[in-house]
Amino acid sequence: MRHQPLVSWLTIGGTALALFLIMTTYMIDNRHSISISPETNRDRIFYGEYLHIKTPTGENSASLSYDMSREFYAGLDGIEKESYIESWVPTRRLQVGNEIPLDVNIRGVDEVFFEIYDFNFEEGAPFDHETVEAGVYNILLSRSLAEKLFGKGESYMGRKLKLEEIEYTVTGVYTDTHPLLSQTYAQGFVPTNAIRLNNNSSESLDMMGDYMVVLLASPGVTREQLATLVQQRYQAFNSRPSTKEGGYEAFYHGTPFDAKLMSIPHGSNTSPDPSYGKRDRMIYYIILLILPAINLSSLTRSRLKSRVSEIGVRRAFGCTRLSILWQMIMENFLFSLIGAAIGLLLSFLFILFGSTAFMSFAGEWTTSEEQMAATPSFEMLFSWTVFLVALLFCFVLNLLSASVPAWKASGIRPAEAISGHGAIR
Repeated sequence: MRHQPLVSWLTIGGTALALFLIMTTYMIDNRHSISISPETNRDRIFYGEYLHIKTPTGENSASLSYDMSREFYAGLDGIEKESYIESWVPTRRLQVGNEIPLDVNIRGVDEVFFEIYDFNFEEGAPFDHETVEAGVYNILLSRSLAEKLFGKGESYMGRKLKLEEIEYTVTGVYTDTHPLLSQTYAQGFVPTNAIRLNNNSSESLDMMGDYMVVLLASPGVTREQLATLVQQRYQAFNSRPSTKEGGYEAFYHGTPFDAKLMSIPHGSNTSPDPSYGKRDRMIYYIILLILPAINLSSLTRSRLKSRVSEIGVRRAFGCTRLSILWQMIMENFLFSLIGAAIGLLLSFLFILFGSTAFMSFAGEWTTSEEQMAATPSFEMLFSWTVFLVALLFCFVLNLLSASVPAWKASGIRPAEAISGHGAIR
């Protein structure tokens, strides 16, 4: 690097740029798979949402009623906990005293929701079973919303506010969750029965409602195993005489979904496509590996041309071609590691501080301004998997760019190299 600073830093810069583009794409694409508080059990959490059904008058699809959500998901083998919550986070009108009302994101949940997700409560506690069943008008607020409503105070417990013209009592304050954690982000939570979610009875075959199901699987239980059990529930439902006589049929769309599948665009009458965008990403990765490798190969060949005499002397003193080849590749790998470290750092900085100028990370149904303006946190981007993938890309890029020039350099005859007539072509 001291003897050939320009070529050396061009090599490092080219590697850094290639790894920056590759890892930026990879981390953005995989941010839904990394476990982060309060979704620390992301690899074991699955979701049952929507019902698509044929009726005598056509097809309908929407969220589940409470009864139908239990029909398909309650008591599945391999499930530790199941939570029945509002299917999305609506905007509701909230008011304190005579202050100007605010539109905030408040979601209806049950007590098991806080057993599946590990919220950090700074004051109070989550709902218990009796509170949810009775539909008590209690509310849990995020720290930022509590301070916005009541100012910074010593305690918010027992404070009163109106939600949709009904008075609620604050019984807990939790640490804000990241806006891009779509399943756990809300500015407040209330018991599902307190807001009277649509709970149509399955006996009348009026099955649409406002619910979705969150399932915490036992360790080792796969999504495919759960999907088989849920599909059997659908088949049993469609086989009932009452279902057939009424001309109904429920369509199965591969539920339950994991966090990755939930992030793929899909509707209430379609299944998320696991291969969504995979081909485009693979083409993108291949281009970002091959094109820099071609340029870096030329730089590597240029570096080795000035070392022909050195290679010849070493060969004359008995150094094998394999050891020369190994040294050249390892030297280039060190260049690649330095470039990869710079590229990985740049990708983190870009996503954290500059990416909102080019893209939005929020989902297509997002209504919150906080979610629309949010960028992933460092915890949502970094994992040891990301680190190992960066090393893998670095290793592949190094092999593509250094192997051929190094092989040709190691094959130069000692006499030609020492005399200066040897060349790397």
